[in-house]
Amino acid sequence: MKSLYLLFIFLPIICGCNSNTRNSGIADKNQQKDSVNAADTLYDFVSKIYKHNFMKTKPEVLDSLYLSSELYAFRKEGYDSNPDTYYNHWICDDIAYYPSFKIGKITQLSDTTATVDISISNGNSRTGYQLVMFLENGKWKVDDFATETSSEKYTIKTLRGMEIPLQGSMSEYCLKFCEQTENEHEGTINLYKNKTLVSQNIVSVGENIYSQVIADTKEGFKIIYCCGHNKYYYENVFLFKYQKGQFYLYKVIRYRSFEIEEGFDFKRTEEVLKTPILFKDVDFEKFLF
Repeated sequence: MKSLYLLFIFLPIICGCNSNTRNSGIADKNQQKDSVNAADTLYDFVSKIYKHNFMKTKPEVLDSLYLSSELYAFRKEGYDSNPDTYYNHWICDDIAYYPSFKIGKITQLSDTTATVDISISNGNSRTGYQLVMFLENGKWKVDDFATETSSEKYTIKTLRGMEIPLQGSMSEYCLKFCEQTENEHEGTINLYKNKTLVSQNIVSVGENIYSQVIADTKEGFKIIYCCGHNKYYYENVFLFKYQKGQFYLYKVIRYRSFEIEEGFDFKRTEEVLKTPILFKDVDFEKFLF
């Protein structure tokens, strides 16, 4: 229950506060494939979604029509457990103020996966995300809502302590977030090889740290760290790559909020480490502020 509660606090923050500078998405474009027919089909499918009247159509209806079976099951379970915390991920807001949408770049990653960039205007809010598409039973479905610093699906899987398998030649590895019952302010991110624990990193939870999210990447994996309060948010993407049988932190991407006339926005910076750090030795909090 604690994980579900954190999920419904965390997801509106990572979706609702995103600016268009962060709609590059969490999915790696590792198998790009040109297919005019697939692109046309995807465009038609996504256009159909955003032709709905978001002032009158309930988000639950759109979910049942257009989400993949896995993502829909995740959402339904969460909403059934917390009916008062529903958040409309299609518009990245709680209320629809005559929203308009723009479909951007469509990238096919494989025969069954693709991404579609979406820009949203909803009242005074301007934001964007990437739909991660999955061909399920011969029909395209939305399998994730993602930005560089957020992913609905990976957030749910991480907070529930589900395994996050890695890709391709690293498929023998997976990671999992585990809460520590003896210390409610700590957890661990565990790295497994062929289901056997090979490495562990202790991380802070609670207080002003909303969550850690684990996601696979082409080179290894990433851990997204979000913390802050009110209008002051700090989002960090820790990028790990596989080298000589080990995973090393090699880059940190930071987003820091700053106030503007309409509210606040984010500034993005990158730091490439001169000396990569072994996963188990990374002190995440040293990079947060």
